[in-house]
Amino acid sequence: MNNLSVSYGNKLSQRSIEILKLLIMGYTNEEIGKKLFISSHTVKAYMEHLLDVFDVKNRTALAAIASRYLPAHFPNSDKHKILLNIE
Repeated sequence: MNNLSVSYGNKLSQRSIEILKLLIMGYTNEEIGKKLFISSHTVKAYMEHLLDVFDVKNRTALAAIASRYLPAHFPNSDKHKILLNIE
């Protein structure tokens, strides 16, 4: 179990955590959707839920909070591919 799950209980699904990881790497909703094979509208719905869970007003604040709990991964790093199980 990661620190986000511990801190926020059952409020975060594995998919929410995957989206947060991509958010802190700087991906847009459309890019996140393509990487996770979901629509950008679905990503937007997750973002709205995550903004509520973390009680912040924008994705920058959300990324800042999430980066305290998730290691920051860079788009050119193979490390994020392993963590997110993406190719």
